[in-house]
Amino acid sequence: MAFISASLVGSSFVSGSTATTNPPYNIVKLYGHSTVDKLRVVDYAMTSAEFTALSTADSYTWDEHTLLCAEFTNNLNAGSIVIPTTIDSWNIVRFISGSNVPENIAIGLDDAVTTITDYTAIKPNIYYYRVYPITATAVIAEIQSNTVTICYDYYAFLDETTGESFTFKSNIEPVGKQYNSPTTLYEGFSEYPAESQGVLKYHTFTFSGLLGNIVDGVYTGDTVADYEALMSFITNGNEKIMKDRKGHIYRVTTKNLTSNIDEKPTELPTMVSFECTEVGEV
Repeated sequence: MAFISASLVGSSFVSGSTATTNPPYNIVKLYGHSTVDKLRVVDYAMTSAEFTALSTADSYTWDEHTLLCAEFTNNLNAGSIVIPTTIDSWNIVRFISGSNVPENIAIGLDDAVTTITDYTAIKPNIYYYRVYPITATAVIAEIQSNTVTICYDYYAFLDETTGESFTFKSNIEPVGKQYNSPTTLYEGFSEYPAESQGVLKYHTFTFSGLLGNIVDGVYTGDTVADYEALMSFITNGNEKIMKDRKGHIYRVTTKNLTSNIDEKPTELPTMVSFECTEVGEV
């Protein structure tokens, strides 16, 4: 159950012949993950018993404490809250906590899209996001997220095209990473050659680790189907986003999957290895 606590700015209500002005609060907070279909605003702090009653009672009767009772029905209109026009798209902008420099995550995102994954978040940054509804004539006031701390203790490979991903946490071998900056050597009639630095600058990797992961002390995720899924993932030709434990992030292609099954443990763990080539910026 997620609770909404809210108050309106400068609102007032009339009970009998007495008019009361409410405190100038303008904050609405959602605690927990939930789909909220109703918003109730009152002019006092509810008791725990009243909060409990909200979770079981679907009906609500206006009384002298009620400022707003709005029901949402698949749009942003609710009670006296009315959006005068249709939302055509969304803009999503990211900020590093403490900075006012915006980073565009999605511009002109289709209005039907309800979720989006930020593949470019980098450890150990702390981010917050602003979502701007776009109409034909205006940009409506933004919705701001809570801060999000990026923290991960595994290697991740994500396919933006299919949405598929693989994570590796166990028995990671030292990852061979080479920074390539090819040169051309010119030999003439002098004692020493001349060398020209090219514009190519990219990383190549060799990654090795267990196919499965240990969850609550149990080795899982290492079946024939899991290996075949990884094999398809590595060879599908799509570019991947690669993140390492250090916090680096790369756009890579993957190839040359090899495996080695350890026959001694009963789980028959599979070590896998494949190559990656950096092909662009993230």
